[in-house]
Amino acid sequence: ETKTITDWKVTSAWALKYDKPDWVAQENLYAHMHRHHEVPVENLEIIAILRDWHERYLNQPDYPPVAVARVVLPLWSPDEAQAFLETKVRVHQNARAGNYLHCSDGERWRDSKGAYKRCESWCQVRKFCEQGGSR
Repeated sequence: ETKTITDWKVTSAWALKYDKPDWVAQENLYAHMHRHHEVPVENLEIIAILRDWHERYLNQPDYPPVAVARVVLPLWSPDEAQAFLETKVRVHQNARAGNYLHCSDGERWRDSKGAYKRCESWCQVRKFCEQGGSR
């Protein structure tokens, strides 16, 4: 009825300070699938449940005023979504053939000191990854 795709996510309150390209891509691929099945989509949103929200931080700039936040995401055109999907499929096909792309500094969560926080803490394949340094 609202032509809106809504996804619910549990995340950190502090995470809302940053752009979420993964969320944008995920929701746009959902929209792309809906359009493929002739279901119109006009809006994308995330309802973020902020697991670490606390009122003592309300004086911080850009801190969410409540523990649940609505995040509106941009909607890609059908052509943009199709191009993104085709690129991702090619990346996976190349990886199956043994041709891997290196992760960017942003994907690896490089901090101002040069440490890669994702590789050290959150990467599920770090024990296999040449970039993660744990091989």
